[in-house]
Amino acid sequence: MKIKALLIIVVFFTITVKSQIIKQGTVTYKKELIKKIFVKKKNNDLNFDEFKMIEEKTIDVLKSIRFELKFNRIESTFSVVPSLIIEENKYAEMALIPYGDSKFYNAKNERLSEVNIFGEDFLVTDKPLTWQLKNETKKIGDYLCYKAIAIERKMYRGKMKEYPVIAWYCPEISSFFGPIGVAGLPGLILEVNKGNTKYMATKINLNPKKNIKITKLTKGKKITRKKLGEMISEAMGNFKKNKGY
Repeated sequence: MKIKALLIIVVFFTITVKSQIIKQGTVTYKKELIKKIFVKKKNNDLNFDEFKMIEEKTIDVLKSIRFELKFNRIESTFSVVPSLIIEENKYAEMALIPYGDSKFYNAKNERLSEVNIFGEDFLVTDKPLTWQLKNETKKIGDYLCYKAIAIERKMYRGKMKEYPVIAWYCPEISSFFGPIGVAGLPGLILEVNKGNTKYMATKINLNPKKNIKITKLTKGKKITRKKLGEMISEAMGNFKKNKGY
């Protein structure tokens, strides 16, 4: 056991020595559904064909939507790349669930996101993720990446639920940032799995011609993720009560 632990330390030390010192960069990501929901029709499911069609259209739209991470050595932002398909395709809104056009900001000990809920803007604060580093590896493009797992806690239907976050990071690239507010690993995060969605890097630019300016998010009423979840649960409960559900 001691020998195995020593080998892991040696490997990470070697990678760290060889790692690129990155001052700034951009990463383009695509989003995919990990698995289809509407696969097999049940006998009493009258809406199956309609839901399956919507899912297929959503998957098709996702092929044309891209997201961008911008980062320097101390902070980053992540957001969807504006495009005509997002403005004109009626399935684009479905494709962007659950984050919509939210923006994310990360610094060493800070996680922020701008979201619009019920027509009101909020600036949501999140606690940094606590990671478990794994010895599992895989190649993403030309980069050797390592697996890491964290648990994210969110309010769902009035109860605090735990959701796994799986990330693949590249120690060769000395940045601890990644997509959708996921950060805090010893290397640039090239893939994130959360729920039924996967964000994967498709283009990496570590030598941009222009200096990247990172603007900290400030829009909206500041609120913690927990408080926001409680507010949404209460609002949904009141809605169902008023509708007689």
